[in-house]
Amino acid sequence: MKRLFIFTTMLLAFTVCKGQTNPLPGFILTLEGDTVRGTIDYRSDSHNASVCKFQKAGETTFHDYHPEDITCYRIDDNGAYYVSIVLPLQGKDQRLFALYLLQGGVDLYYVKHNGLNYYYVIGENGEVAEICDYERSGLSTEDALTLRRQNLSAAGSIFSKDFDTVHKLWKGKNNAHNLTELVRDYNEKYCATAGECIIYQYDEAKTAPFTNKWFLEIGGGFSSMKLLRDNNDISLPSSIYLNGPTLYLALCNDVTFGRVSKKFDLQTIFRANFFHVSKDKHKAVYLYPEILIGPKYKFSSNDKYTPFIRAGLTFNCFLGIHDEKELDSYVLHKHGFLERLFGYYGGLGIDIHTEKRDYRLSANFNSFSFYSGSYFVTIGLGMSL
Repeated sequence: MKRLFIFTTMLLAFTVCKGQTNPLPGFILTLEGDTVRGTIDYRSDSHNASVCKFQKAGETTFHDYHPEDITCYRIDDNGAYYVSIVLPLQGKDQRLFALYLLQGGVDLYYVKHNGLNYYYVIGENGEVAEICDYERSGLSTEDALTLRRQNLSAAGSIFSKDFDTVHKLWKGKNNAHNLTELVRDYNEKYCATAGECIIYQYDEAKTAPFTNKWFLEIGGGFSSMKLLRDNNDISLPSSIYLNGPTLYLALCNDVTFGRVSKKFDLQTIFRANFFHVSKDKHKAVYLYPEILIGPKYKFSSNDKYTPFIRAGLTFNCFLGIHDEKELDSYVLHKHGFLERLFGYYGGLGIDIHTEKRDYRLSANFNSFSFYSGSYFVTIGLGMSL
């Protein structure tokens, strides 16, 4: 069982590394003005600013397109919209793909470069202002504040019609959410162009780097514990096996890193197990809290069902209550601290999707440690929160 678990975990990790694509339907606009539909491999913000990996409909190979090669690329269903544009990045004009956060009378773009977030405000007359989170740049506090003042002074001149907007710009945090709200409100108040003042606004949820979902699970099953004698009293058996029912209550968090692989989630499960075990004259009640961390692989699904398998490590603490003095001479682990702390688990199940929430049916195998012969098998039901 131990070898099977290690093999499964290694296989899951290998598949994660191989599955570093995030194909989404979309299109590119050529320099000649032609729209070409296909699939975009939507990666990290830094990657997306420098290259578009695009597979034309009907083809099997992705090709790299740089800002000099196309006018823009865009994810379907009003998704992420990148345009090829020349912007003053770190004091030097560069052509790159900038993400439209908002398109209107005043436009707002976003670029990630060398780990820093750059925002560009472009006024109705073409004025350009760069806003960067220089606090994370490694510069001294004084230099970072100087650059911030320069940035915000240029941006403030674009919003000079409205004192409240300039005040919010200086006092608020300069992140994507706040700047988008600020530019949107300004456009709606002072838009001088004909037609709609807000042509496009980026919906981060559609292309977020990760999403998470919480599940509450409850279940039960069977447990088998091998208790080991912890002293030199040879009148006692060297080990005792106790078997019995188990119940558990768990809170599970599934994190999907959509830009790496939509097939894999990283699961973190906070779980409390209750055991009532016995053998002949021996009986005991145990509480076994644990944290389980590992990958969850999702098979091809439809709108209603998603089958999955999961495996990983457990971090645990074993607490016991019993009335027998003889059991004081027995422990679950004897190999030291690491054995007491680490175990492993594996399981399979299916998520059932409805309009209001998701439901989960799962079967799980848990080993108390890599050395112990103790384990428990459970079946559980869950629902999303």
